[in-house]
Amino acid sequence: MKTLLTTAAMVLAAGMSMAEPVKVAVVNGPLASFVETLGGDGVEVIFPAPTDGDPAFWSPTADDIAQYQSADVILLNGAGYAGWVKNASLPRAKLTDTSKAFKGQLIEIEGDLTHSHGGEGEHSHTGVARTTWLDLQFAAMQVEATSLALEPLLDPEDLAAATRVLIQELILLDTDFAELAAKISGPVIASHPRYEYFTRAYGLDSIGLHWEADEVPTPAQVADLKARIAGTNTRIFLWEAEPIPEAAKAVSDLGLVGVIFDPGDHLTDGQSFQELMRENYSRLEAGIAAS
Repeated sequence: MKTLLTTAAMVLAAGMSMAEPVKVAVVNGPLASFVETLGGDGVEVIFPAPTDGDPAFWSPTADDIAQYQSADVILLNGAGYAGWVKNASLPRAKLTDTSKAFKGQLIEIEGDLTHSHGGEGEHSHTGVARTTWLDLQFAAMQVEATSLALEPLLDPEDLAAATRVLIQELILLDTDFAELAAKISGPVIASHPRYEYFTRAYGLDSIGLHWEADEVPTPAQVADLKARIAGTNTRIFLWEAEPIPEAAKAVSDLGLVGVIFDPGDHLTDGQSFQELMRENYSRLEAGIAAS
C-alpha cells in the first residue's frame, strides 16, 4: 500500500509540474509585473506591445489581438489606457478592469493637445490621465483586482500570500514617497503628461510640458519654461527616460535638476514594478539633495 501511495503521489506531482500555465494577457508593464509576482511559474504573461513604443497608444495587429483572445484572463488598466481595446473583439467574460474600484477618482485632463513623438504617430493626451499606478495606493488596488481575476485559476493560498506581500511592499513605497515629496519645495516640472496621479497622491504642484527626452528643446520651449518658472522656487524636472545631452543641458541651464522617473509602461530585463519604483525613489531622493 505504501508503494502504491508513493507511486500515486509521484504521478500526481508529475502531472502538476506538467500543467499548462495560466495565460494572462495585459496591456502594460505594471500589470505584467503584478501577474508575474503573484503567479510565478504558474502563469504565462501575454504582452506583445513592442518595447520601443508607448503601450497606451499602440495599435495591435490581428495576430496580436488573437493572442489576447486566446488568453485565460485579460487584464485592462482602465482610465482609457490602450484605446484599441474598445474596438477589438475580446471575450467579455475574460476581461478585468483593474482600475474599476477607483473609477470615481480618475483625473480628467484639461485642454486639447494632439502631438506626435517616436513612431506612434499623432495622439491626444485629453480625456482621462492614464498612469494610475503612479499613485501607489491605486497600484495596490490594481494588485487586488489582478489577484481576484487569477483566484479561480491558481492555488488560492499561495496567491493570497503573494498578494499580501506585494501589497505590503506597495504601501511601504507609498509611505516613503509621501515622506520624500514633503521635502520638495515648489512645483515639479513634468517633461510629459505622465505624472498626474503621482503629484496628486503626494501633494505636489506640477507644471506639465511636452518635452521629449530624445529631442533638443526648441528656443520657444526653453523660453516658455523660463517664463513659467520665474518667481517660483521649483528645482526638480522629471524626465521619462535618459535625456540626450542637449536636452539635459537645457534643463540644467535653467537652474533645474533633471531626474529620470520612469513611469514603467514597459518593464524590461525581468525588472519588477516595485524594483523600478525603488529606483525612481532613489533618483528623486538624489535630485532633491542636489537641488
